[in-house]
Amino acid sequence: MSAYLLDHPPRRRQYRVGRRARPTGAQVLHSFEIAPDLHGTDMGAEKGASIIRNRTDAAGSYHLLGDRDSEILLVPLEWEAFHDGTGSNPWSIGLSLAVTAAWFRAAPDTEKLWYMARLASMGRRASNWLKANHGIETPARRLTRTSQHEAGFCTHMDRETWKGRRGRRTDPWGDSDDMWHLFLTLYEDTANHPQKGLMPEIAIIDAFVTLP
Repeated sequence: MSAYLLDHPPRRRQYRVGRRARPTGAQVLHSFEIAPDLHGTDMGAEKGASIIRNRTDAAGSYHLLGDRDSEILLVPLEWEAFHDGTGSNPWSIGLSLAVTAAWFRAAPDTEKLWYMARLASMGRRASNWLKANHGIETPARRLTRTSQHEAGFCTHMDRETWKGRRGRRTDPWGDSDDMWHLFLTLYEDTANHPQKGLMPEIAIIDAFVTLP
C-alpha cells in the first residue's frame, strides 16, 4: 500500500487507518485553494500535497488531489481522509482540485474543461475501487440531501448547505448546472477509456462536449 501521506508522514494527523463505516459510494468534491498549475513545472497538486503534509493548524486532507495534468493519491481509499467536517468521512471519498475557486469561475472554457476532465478521471478511479472492493456502482448523478448516503457526487458546499452552513465553502463550480452537466458527462465518458483514463482531447472527440 502506498500513498503520499504514508510515504511522507504529515506533521499533524490527516487520516484514520481503516474506516468506521462501509463506503456508500458517495464522493465529495472539493477545491484546495492554491494557484492553478497551467504550464511548466508541476506546482498545483504537488505543492498542495506538500502543504497538507506540513500543515499544523488543522486537519484537512483528501483521498485524491489533482490539477491540470496530474493526480495524487494522498490517502488510501480504504482509509478515512479528513476532508469533510460535516460527518461523511467514515463512508465517503474525498476528491479535490488544486485550484482557487475565484480563478476557476473566471477561467476560459478550455481551462475549465481540462480541470473538470481531471476531476472526472479521479471520480472514475474512485468508482472503480468501489466496484472492485464493495460491489458499488457509482452513477453519474448529483446527490441531494435525501440521497446523500447513496452512490453519486456532491460538493463540500452541498454538504455544508445540508447542515445549515451555507456560504462557508466556495467550490469552483458552485451550483452551476452547466458545470455539473459537464462534469457528469465527462465522468460517464471515462467508462469508455478504462486503461488510459480521460483527457480533455478524448472528451471533446467522444462526448462532443461544448460549454455554453
